[in-house]
Amino acid sequence: MRKKLLQIGVPAVCGVLLLILYIAAPWKSGAAEEGGVDTPVRVGTLGESQGSLARHYLLHEAVEESDLVLEVTISSWLGEELSQGGVTFFNVTANTVLKGEVPDNIVLIQVGDSKCTFKDFPLFQRGDRLIVFLKKAVANEFITDFDLDLENAYWLLGGHSTVLYVQSADDGTYALDRTGMLTEEYFYDYGGLLELKDGLSKVNAKETNGFWDIMKTADPLITRSEKSTDTLVRYDEFIGEIERFAGQEAVYK
Repeated sequence: MRKKLLQIGVPAVCGVLLLILYIAAPWKSGAAEEGGVDTPVRVGTLGESQGSLARHYLLHEAVEESDLVLEVTISSWLGEELSQGGVTFFNVTANTVLKGEVPDNIVLIQVGDSKCTFKDFPLFQRGDRLIVFLKKAVANEFITDFDLDLENAYWLLGGHSTVLYVQSADDGTYALDRTGMLTEEYFYDYGGLLELKDGLSKVNAKETNGFWDIMKTADPLITRSEKSTDTLVRYDEFIGEIERFAGQEAVYK
């Protein structure tokens, strides 16, 4: 297949360190299949790696430093690269534009692959609805075997720490901050070290239980580990805060 050149900057953009303990393997791709491809392996077959974040982003910082902030749906798994740190590629459909201008084709890069993923953070699956903070891939050469246009490829700013899972329940639509880092200044004062911000309100127990009941069906892998840092926020409130920091209104596709 025809090779394309993709430029990325792993340390600067992802802000995440991943230890890979396996022998490199060639590209694996599902790009040739039509109608979208679901992720064949979501948790590393050789295990899950512990990783540390080089940078911790609060919400206003993530908005400021991102090139794009979007609510997207994962439309297809495209393939993975196992020889240079282990990354997986997805096509995404933009549902809502919160910052920036959306190119015609967006390729999302997630750290991790079918052999090694982060503990408690499986690879995305087709149909996942996410709020993501993106940085354009730049700096280092990266060769793919994908017969696709990868000019508009984006890293997740801050790795998995800036991804929110969106799910609609009977009482409304919610966004799940699994690490709790983006939203910590709204809810956790850590003994007075943070000045708590207005803008996001606590979700009550009834709403939380309704969300998790639906999430367990939508993605059991996300709910298999009860993380104490899981923070649930109301979607409309969260979008409103992003609009405030971005200085632009959300554009719904």
